[in-house]
Amino acid sequence: MKYLFTLFLLIVIAPFALSQNTTKTDSLRRVLKSTRNKAPVLNELARTYLTVSPGEALKYANDALEESTGKKDKSQIGEALRISSLAFQLLNEYNRSIERADSAIKVYTEIKDDTGVLRCQEVKAATYMLEGNYNKALDLLQISAEKARQINEKHIYAAFLIQIGRIQMTRGDFSEALVNFDNALVIANEISNRYLEGHIYHFKGLVYQRQQKFELAIENYLKALPIFEEENIITQIPYLLVSLGSALEKTKNYEEALRYYAEALNYYRNTNDRWGLNSLYAYIGSAYFEMKNLDSSWTYYNKSLDLSKEINEKSAECNALYKLGEILTNRREYSKALNYLDRAMDLNSEINNNYQLVNILFTIGNCYLLMGNTDKSLDILMQGLTLADSLDLKYERMILNKDISKAYTESGDYKGALLHFEVYSELRDSIYQETAHKNLVEMEQKYQSEKQKSEISQLKLDNFEQEITIRNQKSVRNIFILGFLFAAVTGYLFFRSYISKRNANREKEVLLKEIHHRVKNNLQIISSLLNIQSEYVTDNKIAGAVQESQSRVQAMALIHQMLYQEKNLTRINFSDYLKQLTSTLASIFQKKDTNIDISIDTPDSWFNIETSIPLGLIVTELVSNAYKYAFRNGHDGKIGITLKHLSDRKYMLTISDNGKGLPEGTDILNSNSMGLKLANILTGQLDGQLSYEYNKGAVFSVEFLENRPLSK
Repeated sequence: MKYLFTLFLLIVIAPFALSQNTTKTDSLRRVLKSTRNKAPVLNELARTYLTVSPGEALKYANDALEESTGKKDKSQIGEALRISSLAFQLLNEYNRSIERADSAIKVYTEIKDDTGVLRCQEVKAATYMLEGNYNKALDLLQISAEKARQINEKHIYAAFLIQIGRIQMTRGDFSEALVNFDNALVIANEISNRYLEGHIYHFKGLVYQRQQKFELAIENYLKALPIFEEENIITQIPYLLVSLGSALEKTKNYEEALRYYAEALNYYRNTNDRWGLNSLYAYIGSAYFEMKNLDSSWTYYNKSLDLSKEINEKSAECNALYKLGEILTNRREYSKALNYLDRAMDLNSEINNNYQLVNILFTIGNCYLLMGNTDKSLDILMQGLTLADSLDLKYERMILNKDISKAYTESGDYKGALLHFEVYSELRDSIYQETAHKNLVEMEQKYQSEKQKSEISQLKLDNFEQEITIRNQKSVRNIFILGFLFAAVTGYLFFRSYISKRNANREKEVLLKEIHHRVKNNLQIISSLLNIQSEYVTDNKIAGAVQESQSRVQAMALIHQMLYQEKNLTRINFSDYLKQLTSTLASIFQKKDTNIDISIDTPDSWFNIETSIPLGLIVTELVSNAYKYAFRNGHDGKIGITLKHLSDRKYMLTISDNGKGLPEGTDILNSNSMGLKLANILTGQLDGQLSYEYNKGAVFSVEFLENRPLSK
């Protein structure tokens, strides 16, 4: 459940915090040191850290609040309060989040900033939803949505419609949810907001998934995926991959689901998204649970439990506890199960998430039912049903009534059993009738559309026949018409030939993009599988070998990713590639107690795939070796990469560090080091030469020729 609300928070946050990377934060810190007007910079730093480290974001927001208060800059005061409200929300401190949002609304109201007020109300509504207070959230969203519509704030209006739709989906009002998502989609298209468009397709997929319409769910997910990839919205791709995996899981395609989860795992680790990683552990646990692999399910839910505690994610911690309780229930270890479920109840009393509480009560009630304690089971299940009724949760009411009917049957109260079974049946029919009605409406609309097209075609045919009759009566004009038609047909044939060639080229381009895309995806899946495998390796040497293999695979995957994202499908900007590659290598090899600074000095060089892959792998080997061996534990260091164009196809790549260098007497051409062996082989592929010298650290130079593809 927290996974779905994280998507909401990203709609609120992401338009202002998409560039969450080290480069941006470093740049902002430099600006902070030199500027006198610090509040805007501090607020920008806070926005950048929101989905990476809410605690750090809160620190910067508080600094911005202090700075702007001193200068009486109410616009920045309001923004600092809004960002700190979001930070408290992500830290599960909901009361403080509401307090900060109210303070921000007061400031924005004073300076008559309607947009600022609406953005704060959006945060406030999301907090109510996280608390499980859907009625309060819905009231606020509907009032705010109308205000946004009146002042023509289309982006915010669409975001409100999405959140309203999400509440309706949670309650089982699927048709109403789809109406709001479709209305939001119209606005997103109108304002050309691809970010919102991708989110809407994602949420529509989630509705269809709740309706058990998995083909439609996957169809919408696959509409969202290329949008996020084309717009380079990296933070959203893994959430979408998780949804795809979840849909496949529900259709019992468990192996395929785990492949998508593995790819999402790679994204989360590369972006250091511990919140996303945490929810993914729960999804993997769920897949293994459905596969009846309770041991693996137990492992991943425990991973989620541990990580939840680290990041103070109490909602996910609560979820992990009750899922672990469910596993123990399936193992018939009922006493242990109730221990976990009771802990989940205690934790839920802190966060006051009513939706989650319904699910916990259902699981506890089911546990007592399996133990044969029908009185206790009925008591707990009735509590859950009362709460589900108050929240108007149709699906949860349905499954609770079904279990209550079972409990009454076990206790011999057949009248009570029949009563609740009838309620269960009515709710089940109601949920699926909504789906059937929407299908009928869609079929009727399709029929009317086809009928209209048929009538238009007939009208065109009648007009054409009338024109032919008139032309046949004018024999002289026929000669000119025939001549004209001959010229037109000839011109049409030439034009058609041109279009066919152009379309053939486009098809080749699309095919080539798809090939690069699929190669990249397959390489990322291999990398992710290596990631997962490494978690089960205890031998340090084997773990290191797996880690090195992963870095090589990622170096190649990155090239294919850049190729399908570029207009030029045969060459990549090698300078951009190096920046992304070194960032990936840092995430894999840099230790927590060291600070390694990488500097890149390269011209704007474009290389084809024949050159880029061996060159990228050489960089991977030498840079990863520097991380592993050049610097003593706890010592900071520097790595430098330069590329110089010598003449025509000839280039010089230099990779240096200020570490201890190679052992004296090392022959790099005949070394036993796997990394140096690979670097030599790859240099040979480029008709190049690898050399080494010690100059206040290791200095490797690769003089090479750009490879040219063989002509056909």
